[in-house]
Amino acid sequence: MQLIGEPGDLQTMGGGYGIRFFDIDGRTIEVSADVATREHRKIEEGEAIPVRISHAVMNSSNLAATKEFYTNVLGFKLSDSLWSAHMGDMMHFLRVNDWHHSLAIATGPHPSVHHVSFEMRGLDEYMRGTGRVMRAGIKKVWGPGRHLAGNNTFSYFIDPSGNTMEYTTELEKIDEDQWHPSVYDIADPMTQVQWGTADPMSEIIAKESFNDPDRGLFVAPPV
Repeated sequence: MQLIGEPGDLQTMGGGYGIRFFDIDGRTIEVSADVATREHRKIEEGEAIPVRISHAVMNSSNLAATKEFYTNVLGFKLSDSLWSAHMGDMMHFLRVNDWHHSLAIATGPHPSVHHVSFEMRGLDEYMRGTGRVMRAGIKKVWGPGRHLAGNNTFSYFIDPSGNTMEYTTELEKIDEDQWHPSVYDIADPMTQVQWGTADPMSEIIAKESFNDPDRGLFVAPPV
């Protein structure tokens, strides 16, 4: 692990104390504590406004090594994995609390962002948000549907910068003492789309989330 600087007081919004370093793919990672939580108003029923970032998924050209870094060095725990008969392990879902995952690592041709997921208030708000984005003419990649791993809903869109974004809700909470990771075969239609409402996963859909290679690897952004 390559440090970017010594631990110290953070100068970003919310303050706190933290340390920055590069992961093995070269992404800038910050671990922080005592950061002030911003108060926000209550989201009312029917408001299709994200209430939090649910999770982020990153592409890696060395899936096994990246997964080992996050589990062995940073203490993440493996929840479940996706697998293909042709490519082996495809994605690892990692957690730091009782949410099924807050981070996932996907196999890809280069390190990059796979997608960032925004949690909606509930199913109605999730569908209203999905419809609003579609009516705005934004390209929908996949969904609406419900995944098996994590049991969360999904609608994927391409933002103006070319990144894949997701609306989701009802991500599974697990009993960590009782949980045993499963390996799901992506060839099984139920693995990706329990409801059967979205197109089957395909190479065309998958390539939308490869994104461009991350040009900021081993280059720390300013703070």
